[in-house]
Amino acid sequence: MAAPRPSLPGELGRLIDAFVAHKQALGYRYRVESEQLARFAQVAQADPIRDRVIPQSVVDRWVARIPGERWGTQRIRVSCLRVFLQWARSQGYETPLPPPLKRQSAPYVPYIFTEEEMEVVPSFVEFR
Repeated sequence: MAAPRPSLPGELGRLIDAFVAHKQALGYRYRVESEQLARFAQVAQADPIRDRVIPQSVVDRWVARIPGERWGTQRIRVSCLRVFLQWARSQGYETPLPPPLKRQSAPYVPYIFTEEEMEVVPSFVEFR
């Protein structure tokens, strides 16, 4: 069993601790997510919460793509933050909500058969 994560400093830290405790009480492990949110709290220390408002500048810094970072890593970070910020809103905090990152997939490129290939197709099909 992993050692419990130490409590985070400041109002944002207390809010994150309460959120993680809430998720764990619902049965979620929330290990990776709690580590991500702890890193978010470190990023936010330079711009703390005032009057129950989580600054847009902190959220923007957190969701910005890091050079060399894979798209999926950024997506996990943004997704985790979105869930936390939605919960913070339900607790009376004013928070910006970054848009969800959609899955990136390669565009579908259909295969176009040549006329010669189409002439051979009937030989592979058995007619009854």
